Amino acid sequence: YAHKVFEACVGKGIIENKVVVLTGGVKGIGRCIKETFEKQGAHVCIIDVLDNDYFVGSIGNKEDLICFTNKVIKDYGHVDYIINKAYI
Repeated sequence: YAHKVFEACVGKGIIENKVVVLTGGVKGIGRCIKETFEKQGAHVCIIDVLDNDYFVGSIGNKEDLICFTNKVIKDYGHVDYIINKAYI
Protein backbone atom coordinates (compact mmCIF):
# COMPACT_ATOMS: atom_id res chain seq x y z
CA TYR A 1 0.00 0.00 0.00
CA ALA A 2 2.81 2.44 0.87
CA HIS A 3 4.26 2.21 -2.62
CA LYS A 4 0.92 3.21 -4.17
CA VAL A 5 0.69 6.26 -1.91
CA PHE A 6 4.26 7.23 -2.74
CA GLU A 7 3.72 6.82 -6.48
CA ALA A 8 0.54 8.89 -6.32
CA CYS A 9 2.28 11.72 -4.45
CA VAL A 10 5.54 11.81 -6.39
CA GLY A 11 5.42 12.22 -10.13
CA LYS A 12 7.87 10.42 -12.36
CA GLY A 13 11.04 12.35 -12.89
CA ILE A 14 11.18 14.11 -9.53
CA ILE A 15 13.54 11.56 -8.00
CA GLU A 16 14.87 10.15 -11.25
CA ASN A 17 18.68 9.82 -11.05
CA LYS A 18 18.71 10.99 -7.42
CA VAL A 19 21.02 9.15 -5.02
CA VAL A 20 19.21 7.69 -2.03
CA VAL A 21 20.95 6.17 0.99
CA LEU A 22 18.67 3.67 2.69
CA THR A 23 19.53 1.93 5.94
CA GLY A 24 17.77 -1.37 6.52
CA GLY A 25 16.44 -1.83 3.01
CA VAL A 26 16.38 -5.60 2.61
CA LYS A 27 13.07 -6.69 4.16
CA GLY A 28 9.61 -5.34 4.90
CA ILE A 29 9.08 -1.60 4.71
CA GLY A 30 12.71 -1.03 3.72
CA ARG A 31 12.35 -3.31 0.70
CA CYS A 32 9.14 -1.54 -0.28
CA ILE A 33 10.91 1.83 -0.06
CA LYS A 34 13.82 0.52 -2.14
CA GLU A 35 11.61 -0.94 -4.86
CA THR A 36 9.42 2.14 -5.05
CA PHE A 37 12.35 4.56 -5.34
CA GLU A 38 14.04 2.36 -7.94
CA LYS A 39 10.81 2.18 -9.92
CA GLN A 40 10.85 6.00 -9.96
CA GLY A 41 14.42 5.97 -11.34
CA ALA A 42 16.47 6.67 -8.20
CA HIS A 43 19.81 5.07 -7.40
CA VAL A 44 19.28 3.35 -4.03
CA CYS A 45 22.36 2.59 -1.93
CA ILE A 46 21.53 0.17 0.86
CA ILE A 47 23.49 -0.58 3.99
CA ASP A 48 22.07 -3.56 5.85
CA VAL A 49 23.42 -6.42 7.95
CA LEU A 50 21.48 -8.79 5.69
CA ASP A 51 22.78 -9.82 2.29
CA ASN A 52 21.96 -7.26 -0.41
CA ASP A 53 23.26 -6.07 -3.75
CA TYR A 54 25.00 -2.90 -2.54
CA PHE A 55 26.71 -3.03 0.88
CA VAL A 56 26.53 -5.47 3.76
CA GLY A 57 27.34 -3.77 7.03
CA SER A 58 26.00 -2.35 10.26
CA ILE A 59 25.10 1.28 10.90
CA GLY A 60 26.30 0.63 14.45
CA ASN A 61 29.84 -0.07 13.24
CA LYS A 62 32.02 2.99 12.54
CA GLU A 63 34.29 1.15 10.08
CA ASP A 64 31.28 -0.15 8.11
CA LEU A 65 29.87 3.37 7.89
CA ILE A 66 33.18 4.78 6.64
CA CYS A 67 33.47 2.06 3.97
CA PHE A 68 29.83 2.49 2.95
CA THR A 69 30.17 6.26 2.69
CA ASN A 70 33.34 5.93 0.62
CA LYS A 71 31.57 3.49 -1.74
CA VAL A 72 28.57 5.78 -2.23
CA ILE A 73 30.79 8.80 -2.92
CA LYS A 74 33.00 6.77 -5.28
CA ASP A 75 29.98 5.40 -7.16
CA TYR A 76 27.83 8.57 -7.31
CA GLY A 77 29.81 11.53 -5.96
CA HIS A 78 27.02 12.78 -3.69
CA VAL A 79 23.85 11.89 -1.78
CA ASP A 80 20.48 13.51 -2.39
CA TYR A 81 18.35 11.75 0.24
CA ILE A 82 18.95 9.67 3.37
CA ILE A 83 16.27 7.37 4.72
CA ASN A 84 17.14 5.85 8.09
CA LYS A 85 14.93 2.80 8.40
CA ALA A 86 17.39 0.54 10.25
CA TYR A 87 17.77 0.34 13.99
CA ILE A 88 20.80 -0.35 16.13
